Amino acid sequence: MFARARSPVRISFSGGGTDLTHYFVANDGGAVISATIKMYAHATLRRRRDPSIRIYSHDFRRTVEAENLAELGTGGDLALIKSVVRLIKPTYGFELEVSADFPVGSGLGGSAVVSSAIIGCFNEFRSDQWDRHEIAEMAFQAERLMLNIPGGWQDQYATVFGGFNHMEFFSDQNTIVPLRLDPNIIAELEESLVLCYVGAGRDSGAIHRDQKAQHETSDAVAAAAKQKEVTRDIRRHLLRGQLLECGRLIDEAWHAKRKLSSKISSDTIDAIYDFAKQHGAVGGKLLGAGGGGYFMFFVRPFERYQLIAALEQEGHSCSRIMFEENGLRTWKSRVPAQAAPRI
Repeated sequence: MFARARSPVRISFSGGGTDLTHYFVANDGGAVISATIKMYAHATLRRRRDPSIRIYSHDFRRTVEAENLAELGTGGDLALIKSVVRLIKPTYGFELEVSADFPVGSGLGGSAVVSSAIIGCFNEFRSDQWDRHEIAEMAFQAERLMLNIPGGWQDQYATVFGGFNHMEFFSDQNTIVPLRLDPNIIAELEESLVLCYVGAGRDSGAIHRDQKAQHETSDAVAAAAKQKEVTRDIRRHLLRGQLLECGRLIDEAWHAKRKLSSKISSDTIDAIYDFAKQHGAVGGKLLGAGGGGYFMFFVRPFERYQLIAALEQEGHSCSRIMFEENGLRTWKSRVPAQAAPRI
């Protein structure tokens, strides 16, 4: 018997940086709007009859093996996966295989996506299953607390809950409010967005540490307040289907985000953004902490292919955005013994 899981990445429209604990505790909350898209982390789990452990990552082409959980260790190869496993504390041996549809440093919340998929697999073998809030908080704990990697809360909630969400973060609770958009609005938005890969990002933890160091400066305080204001406005325009206004607000969100840390953008990234605007983009933003990964551009649909052609001529890889609404999905699969592969 196998347990399988897949968990989607997210794109964020605005509010990044206000989901950091040091920010929303000191500034009466944070707010983010994000949506999940059809790009996933995949995990497959098989229980063993002995206590031994075997973990394989397709993306890093690394295998970690241990005689039991106590021998698994921390850090080193596949540190995030080991952190998740040690948090779960399974009482049985297992074989775990993990892969992803996206590159490392993509800015799409990949670490949270991988963590959630792994937790979802182990959850399939529990009689008292964790709910979505618990899974998101476990993914946060494994990465942010156990590994001490700085970052916000939105990635974990986005991938687990799926769909379009308006998230608010406070010192005593986090609130996830689904946005029920008309299907025609979602379809038109898909025709209006372009993902553009500009190369692996910098260490997101370093960027978040710099944001924390800068968060009390006047520029950073004003920029974060602007992010929250734009988030409220984008929510209103999304629900009404006023997508061109959303595109213009995404442009405002990007300019505000750049002021949170000097490490978020660079001359190269600024040049790509200016080039995209010269070729039809209404607005756009670098996804994730910054420094690289994916740009998301908003463009009028009839200018979309013009923008893609221009970016690809410059050597950048572009792709379509397709939204998904399920979030983390887990299931069991029974494979005949003679056909079962060794993972």
